Order: sequence, then C-alpha cells, then structure tokens
Amino acid sequence: MLFRSSFSFVSPSSTPYAANFPEVTLANQNISDSGAVYAYFKASSTALELLGTVYSDTSGEIISAYTNPQTLYGFPSTLNTTVSDTYRRTGAYPQVGLTFVSIGTMNYLVDGYGTLINSSGTYNNVIRIKKREVGVDSTLSPFGDFASNTSSTSYEWVTTAPSGSYGIWSISYDTTTGGFNPDSYSLN
Repeated sequence: MLFRSSFSFVSPSSTPYAANFPEVTLANQNISDSGAVYAYFKASSTALELLGTVYSDTSGEIISAYTNPQTLYGFPSTLNTTVSDTYRRTGAYPQVGLTFVSIGTMNYLVDGYGTLINSSGTYNNVIRIKKREVGVDSTLSPFGDFASNTSSTSYEWVTTAPSGSYGIWSISYDTTTGGFNPDSYSLN
C-alpha cells in the first residue's frame, strides 16, 4: 500500500483552524491518507514562534495551543547569538477525555559559521545552531495522570541567504523518561 503525504506552507486563512490562533502570520499543513496536521506560527523581525498545532482525522481533532509561545528562532542570528525561551502548551482530545500539558525551556547558541559540504552539495554562508530543550509532558485522563521528562539536543545547519534561510541538515538526540514508556532514547 502506498502512503501519500503532502507538506506545504500556506496562507493561514486557507486552513480550517486559523481562527484558533489570532496572532498567526504563517502556517504549514501536512495532509496525508490518515489525516492532517496544521502548524501555526508568528513571524516577526525578532523571532519565529510556534503558536500551536492541530491534528485532525476521522475520529476527531487534537488542538494544542501555546499559552506562552515556543520561540523556534531568534532574529538576527549570527555567530555567538544565544536565545533562551520558556514555553507552555495545552491541548485536548475530548473524544477520549484526555488533556495534554507541556512546559519547558529551550536554549540555543549559534556556535559555527562557514561552508557545509555534504552528499547533496556545497552550501556557503551556513550557521550551525546547537539547541538544548528540557521539558515535562503530562497527560491527564480519567484513568490517571502520566508525566514524562524529555530532553533533546540538536544541531541544525541553516543557510543565511538574503532571500530566506532554510535548513540543510540536522542531528538530534532525544531522551524521554516516565509516562507510558518508562525509558526511551532516540537518535535522528
């Protein structure tokens, strides 16, 4: 069976949940055979912030909104730029009585600048961003509450093109303890 998926950045007003995020300036959608995921962002001259996400399929929807948005990137970002952010997100899956709460901190440092050479080509004027995120994800349910501690370290190589930056390469190390799966570790 072939699984189809389509990912694109779109005008927020073309998505079904934009009204849930009044400050939205940018949205993306990932439409697949199994459902759709929408992400809503606020882009300004100082930051790109994640305002929330919505997962929708035939069984319902999960709307997650940040009461304190998560800063993904600070602007401008040059060598030795640091960004620190705290965030809080809540979401609900009312069809099964679940509520989700995530709180955390993210810190990043632009710790490199130069040329990146990999199997897809040579990229000039690239910055490397080291991100460290630590958080607690809680699931509240009629059957009990579950919490897990998460930590993630990632390295991202991003172009600094005047017409717009884009990610080229990333590596992340993620660890989760507690919750439904007592200990989990992944490398992407």
